[in-house]
Amino acid sequence: MDETDRIIADLREIVFNLNLVAADPADDAVGLSNAIIVVVEDSVPALGFTPDLQFDGPIDESTTQRAARAEILAVLRESLSNIARHAQASAATIRLTATDDQLRLIVRDNGIGVTAVDPSGDGRRNIHHRAQELGGYATIRNAGDSGGTIVEWAIPLASDAE
Repeated sequence: MDETDRIIADLREIVFNLNLVAADPADDAVGLSNAIIVVVEDSVPALGFTPDLQFDGPIDESTTQRAARAEILAVLRESLSNIARHAQASAATIRLTATDDQLRLIVRDNGIGVTAVDPSGDGRRNIHHRAQELGGYATIRNAGDSGGTIVEWAIPLASDAE
């Protein structure tokens, strides 16, 4: 059973990386905001609805690091995939905020919320790991009385002085 779980995790990573190549061209000609829009549009058939998308701050100017760009797209894909597979949601909001020193992604749905056990085993761990690798943090929690789940993922941005 453990070997099967490892194989599934490896296959998921391969699929995410293949999708990343399609949404994130190697020439970086497409800004992060456009790449986010592509990921959201690609998720609509699986979700059954179009999530609300909000951008705050200089998103495209703040994300020059390729690693940060790749990770945020992967986290968004994972979050939307979890909503489609587990949340039983009818709506979601995605907010990407760039400040001088931080890039923050918040994905909120109106589904059934998270349970103590992650049935897939890797989704939550992957989200946390991707933030930690870049010096950031991730939280995944129930939205409270309103129901649903909130995924918050944030990483520091390098300042021009560095």
